[in-house]
Parts: sequence; C-alpha cells; structure tokens
Amino acid sequence: MPGLSCWRSSLRSLCCSGYSSALSSAVLAVIAWGSLAIRRPFRLGIAKQTTPRELWGESAFLSVNVLITLVWAARLTTGAVVLAVIVHAGGGVLPRVVQRVLNLTAAIWHNDRTGQPIKRSLLA
Repeated sequence: MPGLSCWRSSLRSLCCSGYSSALSSAVLAVIAWGSLAIRRPFRLGIAKQTTPRELWGESAFLSVNVLITLVWAARLTTGAVVLAVIVHAGGGVLPRVVQRVLNLTAAIWHNDRTGQPIKRSLLA
C-alpha cells in the first residue's frame, strides 16, 4: 500500500527529528480529551481500584474524575505544544524549565486532590 508506507515514513521522520516527546504527549492528550467527550474519563479505572464500590455511583465520584482528567488533558495539550515549540525553536533552557514546572504543578495538584501520600520531599 503506497499510502501506508508514506504515512509510516512521515511518522518515522517526526519521531527521529526530536518531536517524539511532543507527539507522545499529543497522543495522550487526544486520549484524555476523547475520554471526556464520551463521558468516560480515563482516570475512572484508576480511581475504581482505590475507591470502595459503593461510591462508584455517586455523582461526586464522577465529577472529581472528570475534573482530574480535564486538568491532565489540558496539561498534556500544553506540554505537547511547549515541547513542539522547543524542538522547532532549536532548544533553549527557558521553555524546558516551563514545561517541567507545568509537569510538577500538575502532579502536585493531582496528588493533593486525590489524597495521595507524600512519598518524598521535592527539596531533598
């Protein structure tokens, strides 16, 4: 199939040109936004592993998981854009620092909202 080989070579050139991190973040963002669009946030399966079954039907349970998925979808989208800009601009320190701060902020927010224990100090 000529179309398939063209698609594969385009994907290979994207990945080999440094865009693989941006591409993987973009794919995860699409999955997150898609799960919100079909009203089955991807975080729901993880939440069900740590939440008693009797709470699964509560509207608050679904609302919290929608909110967490929404934050992750936004973070993955901005991360993909920032990473693509970094690669396109030829690198640089400031965009990488901003991207890492966004990642850290999203992780801290997520752990705070879900009541995850602090496993280590960010300053250590």
